Amino acid sequence: MRDGSVPHDGHRDIPTVVGNLHVRIVGAGPVAVLWPSMFADSAMWDRIIPALSAERRLVLIDGPSHGWSDALDGRSSMPECVSAAVEILTALDVTDPVDWVGCAWGGHVGLHLAAGRPGRLRTLVTFSSPIQPLSRALRLQVIALKPLVRIIGMRGPVRSGIVDGQLTEASRVDAEVMGVVDAMLDALPRAGLIHAVDSFILDRTDIGDLLPRIDVPVLYVASTDRGECTPEQAAAAAARTPHGSSLGVDGARTLVPLEQPGATSETILGFWAAHPA
Repeated sequence: MRDGSVPHDGHRDIPTVVGNLHVRIVGAGPVAVLWPSMFADSAMWDRIIPALSAERRLVLIDGPSHGWSDALDGRSSMPECVSAAVEILTALDVTDPVDWVGCAWGGHVGLHLAAGRPGRLRTLVTFSSPIQPLSRALRLQVIALKPLVRIIGMRGPVRSGIVDGQLTEASRVDAEVMGVVDAMLDALPRAGLIHAVDSFILDRTDIGDLLPRIDVPVLYVASTDRGECTPEQAAAAAARTPHGSSLGVDGARTLVPLEQPGATSETILGFWAAHPA
């Protein structure tokens, strides 16, 4: 959890099955929920908030063990994240279907929610959310880094490995982008982060069988610079989804909304316009 004080206006800490999750609320209109990637919190959306909040009431969630939310004290699961999302909507008295926008981890939560809780979503946009489980090479890399997280936290090879996975080389020399990423990484709790990595990276399963059950419009966005979730894989996922489509984005890796805010805003707003509330 981040240190320091949090402004009260537009911020809430909501009890859920995965602990108290911090929620930031911006804008007015139909509700859109934004859940970020692993190793990131709601700050990763800051560069697209001005454009999106003109059209929607944004509910920006810090996932467990990230940002201002409580750290996990044990292993969790994707179904628990789905339950937490529903608990947040209930606490905010949101009963109408919402537009869901998720990056990586957040996209997985949205896909599980769309498949398992019909009527909760109106549309779904995922960024950098692979349908397949973690590859063997990446699994070994993550397992090797876990002991270092316990010992040194977000420093040295741990930090550089995460940043390399999140950002392109151009973004890694962009002071504005790195300022956001550094602040998000500095907020990560060591023990809670290990539980999150175990629960939402190492335990990630193939979710291809969920896709035919999703009955809302889904846009799969993949960057051209992330091997784990390519535009070709996004197109394959879209083909298995009844109302699926896909898009490739240049100049980004995992954190597409942070690296390419203009293209991201245009993509999301265009998708919402094509599927009006």
